[in-house]
Amino acid sequence: PERGSPLYWYYESFMLDIPVGEHTFWTIVWSAGQYAAMAQMSVQPGFLFAAQGEHEALSTGLGEWQTCPYPGWDYQETSQAIWRGHRFRISRPFPTLKSLDSLDWRPARRVSRVCDRLQDWEVYQKRRLQPASLPPLFSAIRHPGALRLVCEPSSSDPEAVQSTALAPALPPDLHEDWQAFAAGKTDIHLPPGAVRRVVFKLPDYLVAYPKLTLSGGRGARIFIGWAEAARAQPDFWNREKGNRDELWGKYLVTQDDEIRPDGSENACYEPLWWQAGLYLQLLIVNGEAPLTLHALTLEETRYPLEMESRFDCSDSRLTAPLPLLVRGLQANANETFFDCPHYEELQYIGDTRLQALCHAVMTRDDRLTRKAITLFDASRLPEGFLQARFPCRVTQLIAPFSLYWVGMLWDYAHWRADLDFVRALLPGMRATLEAFRRHIGPDGLLHAPEGWNVTDWVEAWNQDAGVPPHGHNGVSGVLHWHLVYTLALAADLEKKLGEPELAAHYARWTRALAQAGQTAFWNEARGLFADDQTHATFCDHTQAFAVLSGQLPAAQRRRLAHAWPAAERSPASYYFLHYVLEAFRRLGLTQPLYAQLRRWDAEMVQIGLKTPLERVEPSRSDCHAWSAHPLYHYFATVLGVRPAEPGFASVEIVPMLGDLTWAEGVLVHPSGGDIRVAFERRGRRLRGLVELPPGVRGKLRLTTKTLPIEGRLIF
Repeated sequence: PERGSPLYWYYESFMLDIPVGEHTFWTIVWSAGQYAAMAQMSVQPGFLFAAQGEHEALSTGLGEWQTCPYPGWDYQETSQAIWRGHRFRISRPFPTLKSLDSLDWRPARRVSRVCDRLQDWEVYQKRRLQPASLPPLFSAIRHPGALRLVCEPSSSDPEAVQSTALAPALPPDLHEDWQAFAAGKTDIHLPPGAVRRVVFKLPDYLVAYPKLTLSGGRGARIFIGWAEAARAQPDFWNREKGNRDELWGKYLVTQDDEIRPDGSENACYEPLWWQAGLYLQLLIVNGEAPLTLHALTLEETRYPLEMESRFDCSDSRLTAPLPLLVRGLQANANETFFDCPHYEELQYIGDTRLQALCHAVMTRDDRLTRKAITLFDASRLPEGFLQARFPCRVTQLIAPFSLYWVGMLWDYAHWRADLDFVRALLPGMRATLEAFRRHIGPDGLLHAPEGWNVTDWVEAWNQDAGVPPHGHNGVSGVLHWHLVYTLALAADLEKKLGEPELAAHYARWTRALAQAGQTAFWNEARGLFADDQTHATFCDHTQAFAVLSGQLPAAQRRRLAHAWPAAERSPASYYFLHYVLEAFRRLGLTQPLYAQLRRWDAEMVQIGLKTPLERVEPSRSDCHAWSAHPLYHYFATVLGVRPAEPGFASVEIVPMLGDLTWAEGVLVHPSGGDIRVAFERRGRRLRGLVELPPGVRGKLRLTTKTLPIEGRLIF
């Protein structure tokens, strides 16, 4: 069933039109136990079947269900992406209705009742069942793509093969047409003792279940491995990858599922969980029997996320990354949001806020965002902080990430149309903010909370695991201004949702912390905010949060805007550039804003990436959705379309074209309609068209005037 947490234990519902006659219901029930992905918070394995209406007697506990173990499935331990759990070793084909008849079936054993008799009016906690909150996942059959390598390795040991540098090899004397096999047009026949290494480059980055159909091959070992790119060294953690299209002289280090055929005919083997990457490798070590491969297909699986909006402009450096940004968001949207599918498949608050903003400009479907907000709320620890990643069996505390969850509430209240959903979560927001109050010192400054206070992968902070100066303990300008920025959002949200007293409370707190931050961190000589009280270092992050807090006087904003772009400071990485771009927009810094947006083409598209990087090269992950936020800025900053009040009831449009000659787009609106805009620069004049959905009002703010919008505006 859909992934959740102990307090949100989901069940799936199906509507079947069953004709009169005999039928067989069967399912595979499996639990990875200690080998599971960290994001899997299973309470206890079991099976529940609850039929409705006249078929209620078929339900578990009532009907005569039978069970049996299905041997031939095991786990192989790994030291690679341990967050994703361990991979499969399969020595028996995937079951079919016909193969089930040969198994030793026994009456099912009741593990527990769905709800035992309650004692003393207790709240039942064993499994808090919830209906599945998401639609069925997207599913499509894909083929392996372009053949890049076929060779006969000198060793049959998988580690030795992966430690061998890749070199061009498509030996004609093998007489095997692997490209036709990949397209499903021919079989591959391998004699006893044959060894093959076959590498395909997938047509796009995929999250998919591999499915291999074969005959014979008893005693063979077949490894289906996935990689995002080839590396400079035969080490899974080596980050030197270079151009992602280039293989020769590099090493393809894969995460593998292993198949050990049992010799049966037309047998289908597939793991119970998916893999992810851009390259697919088959390493086949045949035994003493002939082996025939019939088909290798990949069942893509992801959230049914598609790009419903449209953006275009006069600069291909902005439009070229669009497929990469969309694919990164698709690959990291599943039963939860992911930070990355190849390494972790974990839902982090910092990542999720940016993914949810991108979803807001892509689609009207907000179900995955709602689920994420709800699960994070359920992760709250006793002191009030949220867990940094959730669902997750290992508790991790990144206190600043709790502030991003408050930002998610503000974003949802404005970009989506369900304000009651947000109101129900405001008590959790208040508890989260109160957790920070306990860390305000007598000096009025935020003192670093416990935990891993990571902010960004800044080179100067690498020795401190991404924590800014004095962020482990002491007083950090980055963390302090992050809290000020978030309190301003909370005050605004309370005011707009009908709590003026609480809004005033947070506004007072915001002003007090801002004044303390001014005294402690403002450096008049440099015109910037420092990272610490000694003013030893400066970074993008402190400036961005200070600007976004809305607490700076106009003269100070102008001073900072003049000093910041050319200042010597620690720069933000791709992830945190979202907040830098937001601050540049506030300050009207068009040129540095566009210089940053154009990096995605030069630093990602041009080196063969299909999805956005985790960090500035060398990067661990090639598929990290937190770096997809330029998609949001194309609509919200370049075209300038943003909600002006909660529920997107009205629109404010402030285009920021920079040196573009034209830009246009269609943005989905939660009302069911679309916002259409088109801008063209003619000399110094900006001409264009704006069209709003029925019932939605708006304003177009230009340099010298503000125009009201009702329906359609041509200017």
